[in-house]
Amino acid sequence: MFTLVLSTPAAFFARFGRGYLSSFGFILIIVILAQIIAIAGYGEYFP
Repeated sequence: MFTLVLSTPAAFFARFGRGYLSSFGFILIIVILAQIIAIAGYGEYFP
């Protein structure tokens, strides 16, 4: 379920940006947020 939730916006940004860089940026932001949320103690609720 989490994969579906995260891949849909990445595909949208790839389509909207007409390339792969915008979707790569989105995924990079998600990875940074995942690290911050894991440090805060809520890592089990965020993919």
